[in-house]
Amino acid sequence: MKPPVLSDDFYTIINQAADGVVVVDREGVVRFVNTALEAISGRRVEGLVGQTLGLPVGPGKITEVHVVLRGGEPRIAEMRTAEIQWQGRPARLIFFHDITDRRRADEAIRQAHRQTELLLSSITSILIGVTPKACINYWNSVAESTFRISASEVMGQPLAHCGIQWDMSKIETGLSECRRKNVSVQLDDVLYQRPDGEKGFVGLTLIPIQEDGEEHLWYLLFGAEVTKRRQLERLKDEFISTVSHELRTPLSITKEGISLVLDKVPGPINVRQQKILLTSRDNIDRLARIIDSLLDISKIEAGRVELKKGLFNMVDLVQQVVSSFEPRAKEKGVLLKVFAPKKNIEVYVDGDKIVQVLTNLVANAIRFTDQGYVEVALSEDDEELECSVIDTGVGFSKEDLPRVFTKFQQFGRSPGGGEQGTGLGLVIAKGLVELHNGKIWVESTLGKGTHFTFTLPKYVKERLLKDSVSYGIKLAAKNESWTSLVMGMASDYERLTKQFPAAKLQEVFQDVSNMLKGSLRQTGDDTFQDGGELAVVLTDCNKDSALRVKARMHKIVENYLVQHALSDKIQFLFGCATFPEDAEDAAGLIHKAKEDGLRGRA
Repeated sequence: MKPPVLSDDFYTIINQAADGVVVVDREGVVRFVNTALEAISGRRVEGLVGQTLGLPVGPGKITEVHVVLRGGEPRIAEMRTAEIQWQGRPARLIFFHDITDRRRADEAIRQAHRQTELLLSSITSILIGVTPKACINYWNSVAESTFRISASEVMGQPLAHCGIQWDMSKIETGLSECRRKNVSVQLDDVLYQRPDGEKGFVGLTLIPIQEDGEEHLWYLLFGAEVTKRRQLERLKDEFISTVSHELRTPLSITKEGISLVLDKVPGPINVRQQKILLTSRDNIDRLARIIDSLLDISKIEAGRVELKKGLFNMVDLVQQVVSSFEPRAKEKGVLLKVFAPKKNIEVYVDGDKIVQVLTNLVANAIRFTDQGYVEVALSEDDEELECSVIDTGVGFSKEDLPRVFTKFQQFGRSPGGGEQGTGLGLVIAKGLVELHNGKIWVESTLGKGTHFTFTLPKYVKERLLKDSVSYGIKLAAKNESWTSLVMGMASDYERLTKQFPAAKLQEVFQDVSNMLKGSLRQTGDDTFQDGGELAVVLTDCNKDSALRVKARMHKIVENYLVQHALSDKIQFLFGCATFPEDAEDAAGLIHKAKEDGLRGRA
């Protein structure tokens, strides 16, 4: 094919082109140069025409050439050639496309990538990246060594099915909050199990990654292995518990001896001796309270607190605590008052534990208030009750507020008389509130007073079972144990409601529920009855034990129905499910237990 001949119009076009254009003859001598080449070469057009190009000009090839301008600035261009006719003779048309800026941008990207990789590789924490659908897109070397699984094995896999058993309900809840609020979310002590069966805990911070105004591109899970820390904490808790128990006996004996002397059983004592002995007895009482506080903290942190829940009127609990503090408040000249929107606000709680929380908050408020008032105020909405303890005392500084719920903090506040606290009361209060699925926080201004607030879920019968199962799962995850749920469901309950009077039917189910409650394995277990459903939540109970409980429940109910001539009218289906093998959250465990029961009917 004969090379094309350039027209006059073509000269006009290439002179205005952004790329440099050169025409050379067969000998490589430059015959034409457009003005754009001046910027690339740094030389005038007149100085290039007639010169030998000195570059390889094979047709059809793309060659990268480097040019140094007269000022010393290096440029990079892509060179392309084509065969043409120039003034009736064979020649080559050469295009020079300046790619200097593109190369610099590419190099900047590569450099940034290298720096990012260097930075990430130097981080000694677990780094896991996941997509919005929780599929893994990054897995660093620390994650590899911690979980004993390589990046190549997990990349692209869903986090829930990557070979590691996670507490996915906790992670999914965190990701949901991260997505909804567009904030980082802290997850403490997430349970995991490696492919080799070994279990451990990690603390994770979930960080949303996004571009301005865009949807989340992915999420970064930044974490650290905390299994050893938890083991040390457990050893510490066991030590505190053991020492505290061992101290109780000698303290009791010492106090009893002092009391005998004060009662003058061995013989008379003088006033000075009596004063010394009274001081000693008071300090023994204080030491006993410190030991009780240490034991409470130890039990809370180890998840060994047993909640004996029942239905209570929160207004009555508040009045009970406030009445006990009225003499002390009157003595200090502090007004003690209560505000409640109505006379009865029902909560399903351990009454003694909530009284303990209120006692601590009110005692602190009176201790640190010399004038003004202390108020306990209740409010409510459809979901929860809110209780506030407000005082006009010394308050906390802004710097001290983040440490209010930290152990052994005193803050240097003057208590205005009375003994110094242990620095454990607020930590215990926080732990007890959280055990009830509530929250507690503080607001304060130094010199103007303090406002403590805690919430408790309101009594809603339908929610009690779910709350109890959630608590059991939380306890099991913390202690690397199990929680099981056994459910009994009356077959065709709708028919029963038409066949029996409501009072009679309720009596039957209540009797059965009470019998089941009396046969529980341990005091920490819970029983529930709602309509035609019975449920028992079993803490620290594996699948085999749950199956035995299920069989025993079936036998108890069957015997009751036979004894009351109801076995031909009422039939029960029983099912069970265990965390973590059957489900990882309360709703899932309840669904699985019901499903297991219905399967028995089939």
